[in-house]
Amino acid sequence: MPFSLTVKGIPEINRKFEKMPDALKQALENAIKKTTAFTKEEIPRLVTQRYDITEASLMDQTHRAKFTMRAKYVRKGQYVVDGGVQVTGTRMPAMRFTVSPRNVPKQKGIPVHARQVVVVSVVRGHAESGKPNTFIARMKSGHIGVFHRKKDATHRIRPDGQRTQLNITEGHAPSVPEMIQGKHIGPKLDKAIRRFYKKAFLEETQGRGWRYGK
Repeated sequence: MPFSLTVKGIPEINRKFEKMPDALKQALENAIKKTTAFTKEEIPRLVTQRYDITEASLMDQTHRAKFTMRAKYVRKGQYVVDGGVQVTGTRMPAMRFTVSPRNVPKQKGIPVHARQVVVVSVVRGHAESGKPNTFIARMKSGHIGVFHRKKDATHRIRPDGQRTQLNITEGHAPSVPEMIQGKHIGPKLDKAIRRFYKKAFLEETQGRGWRYGK
């Protein structure tokens, strides 16, 4: 799922871009690039602040479900006038978050009602137990996940005579693009980007002897 965050220059500055002195154009470009780098750092910080996942696990690219952040720039001539961060990613397995137990417990021969309770915490402070229809299992690929068995699951008889329960799905959390578009992160991220950009732009212009608005 793709999502883009764009850091645009102050509108009045953009409208006057062609008439800007080179020093001011360079200040604008530097401020945009600094803000883009800040955005790539702020996204993991805000995500791990709300969701019960470590930054190391969030950024781990060895998982099959991962997300990426890529800087994108728009130029007029040799200078950058717009910049942004494109965020892409798929929904993350619940196992990437805080889950207890972490390993597959012994369940063979144990009645469902007596099996170990699985506790999953995706959003910090909101742990949920899934007894009796949530369980930890290892797939043939070696992947360990949190799975849910629907209450209205159907059955079939395998060739060996065993009954197989269907309608089992793996539990997932939102993707990072979904997280940062949500009401708990989106407004905070937008505010942080705007605040950082204005500060960076003013620092760049003042450092070159310019005063915005003068």
